Amino acid sequence: MQNYLKNIVQGMNAMRKQFVIACLSACLLFPAGASAAEKQVDVTIPTFPVVLHGLTISQEYSQYPSLLYKNITYVPITYYDAQLLGLTSVWSQGQGLTIDKAAFVADKETAQQQYQPYVSSSKNAGSYQAVQPDFAITVNGKKIDNSKEEYPLLVFRDVTYFPLTWRFAVDEFGWTYTFDNQTGLVITPAATTAPQTESSAVNGTVVIVSGDTVNLRSSAGTNSQIVTQVQKGASLTVLNSGLDQDGALWYQVQSSSGVKAWIASWLVTPQTTGADNSNGSTVSNDSETAAISTGTTVYVIGDVVNLRSGAGTNQKQVGQVARGDSLKVMGSSKDNDGKVWYQTQMEDGAAVWIASWLVSASKPIGDGSNYTSTGLRTQLELQSVQQNDKKTVISLKNGENNAYSIEKVDGTTLQLLLDNVTLGSQTQCQGNGFTLDASDAGNDQVRVTLCYSLGSYADVEQDGDWLTLNAYQTGSGWTGRTIVLDPGHGGSDPGGQGRTMPDVTDADIGYDVAVYLRDLLEQSGATVIMTREELSRTQKVFMTERIEMNNQVEPDIFISIHANSTENETTATGAESYTYNGKIYSQQYLSVNLAEHIRDGLKTSTAQKSVTKTKNLYVLRMNNHPAVLVECGYLSNPADEQLLATDAYRQKLAQGIYDGVVEYFNQF
Repeated sequence: MQNYLKNIVQGMNAMRKQFVIACLSACLLFPAGASAAEKQVDVTIPTFPVVLHGLTISQEYSQYPSLLYKNITYVPITYYDAQLLGLTSVWSQGQGLTIDKAAFVADKETAQQQYQPYVSSSKNAGSYQAVQPDFAITVNGKKIDNSKEEYPLLVFRDVTYFPLTWRFAVDEFGWTYTFDNQTGLVITPAATTAPQTESSAVNGTVVIVSGDTVNLRSSAGTNSQIVTQVQKGASLTVLNSGLDQDGALWYQVQSSSGVKAWIASWLVTPQTTGADNSNGSTVSNDSETAAISTGTTVYVIGDVVNLRSGAGTNQKQVGQVARGDSLKVMGSSKDNDGKVWYQTQMEDGAAVWIASWLVSASKPIGDGSNYTSTGLRTQLELQSVQQNDKKTVISLKNGENNAYSIEKVDGTTLQLLLDNVTLGSQTQCQGNGFTLDASDAGNDQVRVTLCYSLGSYADVEQDGDWLTLNAYQTGSGWTGRTIVLDPGHGGSDPGGQGRTMPDVTDADIGYDVAVYLRDLLEQSGATVIMTREELSRTQKVFMTERIEMNNQVEPDIFISIHANSTENETTATGAESYTYNGKIYSQQYLSVNLAEHIRDGLKTSTAQKSVTKTKNLYVLRMNNHPAVLVECGYLSNPADEQLLATDAYRQKLAQGIYDGVVEYFNQF
């Protein structure tokens, strides 16, 4: 085996074919547009095969082919490539790119069935230019300084690639890989058993983190917001359980610092408690005390009470509390004598234990001046700032390091549940058609409800301990309407091309339809912003620039216009209107509503197939406003190609989208 590994290493060194994973296309997960500070480098397309989890990846017509830089192989990982290789990633403007080894990796057959290639109708050339990005990168909890890397991350066609040398492939991701002249590069992640759907931990159970660095999220699922991270060995108390959209089990937990969030069940193991971690105890009170449920606030009824490292009076004393002090119950256990103890926490966040017979759910009678706060609860602060006629900004102080969850979202309501919070004196605010109410939800939680009119929407931003609700008010008629039209691709990036008519490109179709649509909208009184004007037919506009422009304008709606294409398949046909289903905010309701009206408008105007779909696309995912991406048809379909090549059909497409927009606004 030693010689085998040595030969592999020598072969790879000789060929210098170590590889790098490309993490997540900008149109799927995060921005990657080049800035003035980014360095351009020369790259080439490899001629050897690349096999990921048993699947040979085509290079010739791939939209995101493998690359060679400094004789290192760079393998592009889009959303589907990440799944294939057992990776998860999150992009945020503040933290940059975070990549983690996935807890679950499908077997080869399942992974290959789920994989969808990214195809271009244009054959790739031999060499290109890529750029070295400067955003923050974190891999399995470790910060990467890209400027100091021998093989830095690269960006090609708005896809970010980062170097995966031995320390990444083996040490971080645990892959096996080989390289030789015949079979090329073969990368195989270890498949894992699917997580159980039956709960193995009941509410109140203490579980131990088994992963090295694990994300705690705002809800069940890897696509939800990261609240914080915990390290291997950390203790968490299970508050609730639920399944994600794939049917995998997740636990709602509370950390030792009081943060409530969700964690994947397969990344924790139940802690052995009770007699197993106590050496016996004696207590002065023989009465049996019923356990108080997890999450309840209790008050100390003894004058001075010890806090201990475990359940039992023989456990190490680690602190003291006084009569009237309040504590949050995080879990419970019994000592060797069967007496109930409660797990709580000290002010520094350390988990400790207190005898149940020395606390009560009712505040004791006594001198109020003797009561002290443990800092487990924070008063809610509300502030409303009206910026303009279309937007109201509401700030909520959620308390230091506290989690929140979105409890309800629909067309007229956004409801938040804030943890470890008490109501302040101000519980309501109003602004420009919006009403916000705060009410006590029990268990140290406050429910915040934002109500608004049909057609309005809100999003949520987090900045430290503050949550910001941006509430957008829609008006009636066309006056004051602002619409952003986004013709896809452009310049050096033509997008898809016709199979028999290569001059018919995705970029030109999107631009012409957008121009016709702009004229119709402006005639109706709307203000239209184009992300790509005539000049940019020869100049690329990065997706980061498009979204930045859109979010600064704060439009009523955003429409991106493209033409579709598939590889080695010609039957797919018709227009498709896409929305992003990962949004938890209420503009998603309006995005779907807009997509459905555009679908119906296109059906009528073109007399062709038109459907709605969901997809994780960058211009939709990063959009703060109702957004739809329209694929006008398939350039890979001979019939669609013939239609898309004509100016008359492009006008019909514009008319159909316009009719859908009219019906959408007529609702409000």
